[in-house]
Amino acid sequence: MAPTLQDDDRTVFVRPLGRVARGDIVSFRYPRNPSKTFTMRIVGLPGERVAIVAGVVHIDGREVDEPYLGAAARPLQSFAPIHLAAEEYFVLGDNRGNASDSREWGPVARRYIRSRLAFIWWRAPS
Repeated sequence: MAPTLQDDDRTVFVRPLGRVARGDIVSFRYPRNPSKTFTMRIVGLPGERVAIVAGVVHIDGREVDEPYLGAAARPLQSFAPIHLAAEEYFVLGDNRGNASDSREWGPVARRYIRSRLAFIWWRAPS
């Protein structure tokens, strides 16, 4: 999740989750192995059509503004459109060139999402 989160950052995640919104950073059970927990950003919401064109996320045909990404974190790869079912979310890592995320293993079911990032309470020194 670099640059947003660094390895030694101390974070606070909250439960109950409530509503999950685009841009939220969430922890969830990895769909291919629910014994593992991943942390990523929600990009696509249930019922939406998600595509990536030359590194830019498009939701229902409209470009999504992602101010938290630097140019280096946005590889120029494309991803064919996918339609999310009810209770499915499309998640991406902020360091897109090094992330294993929904582009590789598909959407995350709502039941796997465990908590949402509330804040970073201590940032690791650079």
